[in-house]
Amino acid sequence: MRSLGTAVIAPWLPRSKPTVWATVVILATVMLGQTVGKRIKVLSGSERNNVISLRAERDGKPIDMLCYKSVPECTNAQPGDYVMEEAPEGTQAYNDCLNVYLYSEEAKKRSAKKIGVYCLLQP
Repeated sequence: MRSLGTAVIAPWLPRSKPTVWATVVILATVMLGQTVGKRIKVLSGSERNNVISLRAERDGKPIDMLCYKSVPECTNAQPGDYVMEEAPEGTQAYNDCLNVYLYSEEAKKRSAKKIGVYCLLQP
């Protein structure tokens, strides 16, 4: 079988370093496929006095989050895998803590379903 070479496949690449360019393309593809935010696993959730508390795990360490039912985006997330992302400035629901959004595990897609906004108690 005859090799096509880089001149035919990608004429804009310099001929001297095709393996370097192939590595760059592969790394860029992998990085674009990565999830924005941190993966977490919600272990349990409970509701008491209009406050929802979530117990979760991030990088093997326990974290706690809460939200107030008076906030429209407060939901009791079911146990499972999620992606947590810091809430942007100006969209924060809670003043005394780090505000985070939880997204469904399919958060690789920008259209991922936002589960809710929470106050992260241990950043």
